[in-house]
Parts: sequence; C-alpha cells; structure tokens
Amino acid sequence: MAYLLSAATGIERGVKWLSNASVVVAAALVAYFLVAGPTVLQLNALTQGTGSYLADLVPMSFRLNAFQQGESWAGEWTLFYWATWIGWSPFVGMFIARISRGRTIREFIVAVLVVPSLVAFVWFAVFGAAAIDLDRRTAGSLSSLAREDETLATFAFPAEFPGATALAVVVVALVLIFFAAGADAACIVLGRMSAGGVLDPATPVKLVWGVFMAVVTGVLLLSGDSGIDGLQQASLLAALPFTFILLAMCWSLLRGLRDEVPEENPSDPTARTEFPGTGAAASDPG
Repeated sequence: MAYLLSAATGIERGVKWLSNASVVVAAALVAYFLVAGPTVLQLNALTQGTGSYLADLVPMSFRLNAFQQGESWAGEWTLFYWATWIGWSPFVGMFIARISRGRTIREFIVAVLVVPSLVAFVWFAVFGAAAIDLDRRTAGSLSSLAREDETLATFAFPAEFPGATALAVVVVALVLIFFAAGADAACIVLGRMSAGGVLDPATPVKLVWGVFMAVVTGVLLLSGDSGIDGLQQASLLAALPFTFILLAMCWSLLRGLRDEVPEENPSDPTARTEFPGTGAAASDPG
C-alpha cells in the first residue's frame, strides 16, 4: 500500500518523501555503526577498499575466471549483477532521466555516478568491517549463519550491538522504505511506457501497474526458489542482446554531444561558439 500511495501522489510528493526518508535513515544507521563499531578498522577498510577498487577496476571488468571454471562466485555475483543492471537499464534510465530534467551533464554525472559510488565505498566499509570484526570475535558464528540464511545473519549482526531491538526496527523500516521507493518508481516508469511516454501518467495507470507487480511478487514468493530462479535466468537472457543496444546508445550519445556544440578551431584566437537554441555566443577566454 505504501508504494501505491507514493506512486499516486507523484514524483514531487510521495516518491521524493520516501527517497529523502531512506537517505536520512541510512545515514543515521551508518553513523551509529561507525561510532559503535571498530572505527579505526572501518576507516582503514574504507581507505584500502577505495584504493583496491581504483587499482582493480579495469582488470576486474574483464575477469571471467577462465581457468577456474569450477568456481561459481563470479558468475553468481559479479556477472549476474552486471547482467541484471543491463536488463534494468531501460527502467532505471527512464526514471533517472525524468528526475534529472533541467540538470546539466556535469550535475547528472556527479549525482548518478560519483555520489552513489562514494556512498557505496562508505557503506561497505562501515558494515563490512564491523561484520568481519564481529565474526572474528565470535569464532565465525556470523559467517556460519550467513551460509545458512543471509536473512538471519542480517538481523543477527545488529543484535550484537547496544540497542539491538531499536536497531532491528530501524533495519526493517529501512528495508521497507527502500522497497517502497523502488516500487513506486517502477509504477511511474511502467505507466509512462504504457501511456506513450507522458511525463506524468494518470493515477489509475500507475495503480494498475502497482497491483500487477504485487501479484507477480506474490506468485514468485509462493512458487519458491524455482520461480525466482527462472525469472533471474530470463533477465540474464534479455540482457545479452540489450548489451549491444547500450553500446550503440553510448556511441549515439557521443555523436549527439559532438553535434550539439561544434568544436572550436584552437588556432583561431577569435573563435566563438554559439550555443544551440540560445542565440548566445561565448568568446574564447584565451
């Protein structure tokens, strides 16, 4: 019901409120575990993890475990999530384009690429280092529980910190807010797709898609792992052909940007660039 109400009120009200609430709650949770956890270890993990990411970004982008085919970790995690995000890119791209209306390319890159990456560095460093430290102090009990059921480990982890009951409530609330924020965005995007691309689809259209998603989710939960696994495999298959479409879109974006603002002649000190649609011109500052 929460995401249906949020989708019905639109981006400027329900979606914005849920998104802001998720940021505030997540930031408070990170701050708490940074103070209550092994702070020095967490800061060291942040520094080392950031450096490792920057150093291994290119090599890991090509890692396929060519000589370790028996190991399924890369396929079940790295490759799977890459393919999942490729399959999700039309939906995510349309929503980000909608909320980025009126922003510059620089603002878009900072808000969509730079800031989320920095937040991910901090998030994994704070919670990852705290979990590893707890697992070491409890003789591997947390990792054993995670192998049995990740959900149990999610709630067993905050139970070892002061205010365990309140932390459990905050964790559940954050999960619900994240889910609602993602689902209401899906309602809006699907409504746009089915309404011819209008910026603000009619409320009944968004509600129909919201109910449909709830029904599909319920069916998948009742079908067990087999239904969810089948859907995951279908998303992977859909991602493969769309990869080539994304590559073509990248090339098209570069061509579009190049055509939007003509290149200046660096040898001409009087070169001026006229910005399309404004009638204004900017002189070469040199």
